[in-house]
Amino acid sequence: MLIPFYLITLLDLSFYILLLTGVVIFIRMIQKKMINLLGLVLFFILYAIQTNPPTFLPEYLVFTFAYITPFSLVFFIKFTFYRNRKSTFPFIIASLVVLIILEILLKLSFQFQPGFAYPSNPNELPFFIIYIVVRSLQWLVVMVWYSISVFRSYSVFRKIDIPAWLKVRYLLVGISTLIFSIDTSLSILLIINDFNVILFLIYASIVDVLLFTAVNVVAWAIPFKALIQFFNREPRETLEDVKEIEVLEKVKSELKRDNPIGNSKLNG
Repeated sequence: MLIPFYLITLLDLSFYILLLTGVVIFIRMIQKKMINLLGLVLFFILYAIQTNPPTFLPEYLVFTFAYITPFSLVFFIKFTFYRNRKSTFPFIIASLVVLIILEILLKLSFQFQPGFAYPSNPNELPFFIIYIVVRSLQWLVVMVWYSISVFRSYSVFRKIDIPAWLKVRYLLVGISTLIFSIDTSLSILLIINDFNVILFLIYASIVDVLLFTAVNVVAWAIPFKALIQFFNREPRETLEDVKEIEVLEKVKSELKRDNPIGNSKLNG
């Protein structure tokens, strides 16, 4: 299938946006010593490579990075929201391993390329459908867990006396992650032979790259002062009056008392 020039340009732009996001979050991680952000850094860098692989990378390495990408986000979720407490982390890891093994077996057996190479042999159609569903489930499992984790955290944080921006940040991340989950579900439409793949790729690039990336980079790396001041309208909730370390200690003490989401670190 011939890819239009404008789509190639969009993929190139997506690559640089994702890569830059990973670098910016990495800098923030070093500045704030937020080691839990390492998984998110790896996610954006590996997702950039997956979106538009550099020509100098061998194909086997690109596929390896593609399979590692969801695991990096899973580890970010684990060490951000479920540090030192039980969670569905082992189940998520086991599910990803099973799904990836199934994808590899189907890919090696039938040489499937989702959307771009619909099987010409009708006998392969059931396996092609399974292949697309398996690929979609890999991201759906991770993004749904991310969304649930964020909204659970938000339900706790909104009851705690902390700067409003910290609460809004989790709400924004939760919404963007939920939209990403819906987008992932739509990829199942690739099983339709006449489905407009180009239109889907454009939509996915806008949602996955622009929305999800923008929200996460603002939430975890660059909390713009204008946004902070807008949401922190009450005098007692200004970041100028409340030191970040004091906010973190306050939240941690509340979480230890109620123990609803564990001792996850926050980033101001």
